[in-house]
Amino acid sequence: MVQGTKRESGRAKEAPGQRIVVIGTAGSGKSSLARHIGEQLRAPVIELDSLYWGPGWKRVPRKLFRKRIQDRLEAQSWVVDGDYSAVRDLVWSKADALIWLDYPFRLILWRLAVRTWKRVVN
Repeated sequence: MVQGTKRESGRAKEAPGQRIVVIGTAGSGKSSLARHIGEQLRAPVIELDSLYWGPGWKRVPRKLFRKRIQDRLEAQSWVVDGDYSAVRDLVWSKADALIWLDYPFRLILWRLAVRTWKRVVN
């Protein structure tokens, strides 16, 4: 049996939970959770922000962004960190699990303050 697949009626079928999307607001812990899940699954983590932004924090053209995502989604397993409407159709249609982090505003604000402070100090 191929790892990450199950046999069903003589055909290989992908096992559930191998293609996961983690979404939420800034400071919700998307990247941390995505990295943790990626380590547990031994799956690559696809950071949408790193594919969306080019040098000097300039957006890459939409066509290039979509191509970058399509190429990475060909893998048997992955964890996507983030959500952009420009590629949602590609990502969500291939995912078999979606984790939506929805925490109270006060917690998000605290996390953002701590993260910002750490970046300023370091």
